[in-house]
Amino acid sequence: MSLLDTNFASIKGPYREDFRTLPIIVDGTTIAYLAWPPSRTPTASYDIAFAEGQKYAFIYIAMIALSFGAIAAYFFSRAFIKPVTRITKTAGQIAKGNYAARSNVAGNTEIAKLAADINTLAVTLEAAESARRDWLASTAHELRTPLSVIKGEFEAILDGIRPANSKTLASIEEEIFHLQKLIEDLYELTNADIGAYRYQMAPFDLSELLEETCQKKSHQMAQLGFSLNWHIEKPALYIDGDDTRIKQLIENLLSNSEKYTDSPGEVSVTLDANEQQVTLIFEDTAPSVPDAALPRLFEKLHRVESSRNRSKGGSGLGLAIVKKIVEPHAGEITASHSSLGGLMLVVTLPRYID
Repeated sequence: MSLLDTNFASIKGPYREDFRTLPIIVDGTTIAYLAWPPSRTPTASYDIAFAEGQKYAFIYIAMIALSFGAIAAYFFSRAFIKPVTRITKTAGQIAKGNYAARSNVAGNTEIAKLAADINTLAVTLEAAESARRDWLASTAHELRTPLSVIKGEFEAILDGIRPANSKTLASIEEEIFHLQKLIEDLYELTNADIGAYRYQMAPFDLSELLEETCQKKSHQMAQLGFSLNWHIEKPALYIDGDDTRIKQLIENLLSNSEKYTDSPGEVSVTLDANEQQVTLIFEDTAPSVPDAALPRLFEKLHRVESSRNRSKGGSGLGLAIVKKIVEPHAGEITASHSSLGGLMLVVTLPRYID
């Protein structure tokens, strides 16, 4: 609206001749006018008919547009929902234990990345399930073997086939010892897996601990035909750890060389260090380990002999326990071929600097 004076001149707002006006009267005198544009509502019949036609045309266009939009939305939603349905189906199969299920969703979208993560999860679970089965089968095999020998020896004694002399009882005692050692190793490894190991961390001199352990072990190994040599490149090498567990680590590695090295043989232990870490190197003479077996030496119950015989008394748990001790000490253990002709195991641990 516009405000006009009595001469229809604009005081405020625009004004044209076709504007409608309304006088403002005070005490019987017109002092101004209000003006506003004429109504845009069509009044002629043809204008009304045209307006009605346009209204229905817009309604028809809107209905057609909505129909096409609904159809397009249906197909687009199907395209988006299809990969999600595949992922849901795969997740359901995995939840039921079918770890071989996979989602085939290509592309670089977030849904494709989710499908790839689901596939990775399935692979991990499948590997874990396979490892669990192998673990149970290997454990059952290891427990059954000495029990079968003990049972056979007792049956032979009861049937009068073998006499109950010291030789027979010594054979039974040896199998009982193997069985007891296996159960103890399984118990230790299980505790390490569930985090039941308790570590009393404190700085201690690794060189002194190695010296004491090797001196005690050398006499026993000499009786079995092994010469144990140890070299401490630098004295007073401190680490922050549990000295009891580190001693167990050293003894396990020496026992591993003792069990799987031909007699007469040689075992060499070297302790060295730099500014950041200390390095323990265990080397022994033949036989060595095949290249394919090196990465698997630290697996539970893994032994290089395919027949899994117990002629040398190994249970395949010693190196697995060693790895479980190294990890909480923020260390690393690796296996490779030794220059002496056998196996080389290298343990690196962070060095403690006061």
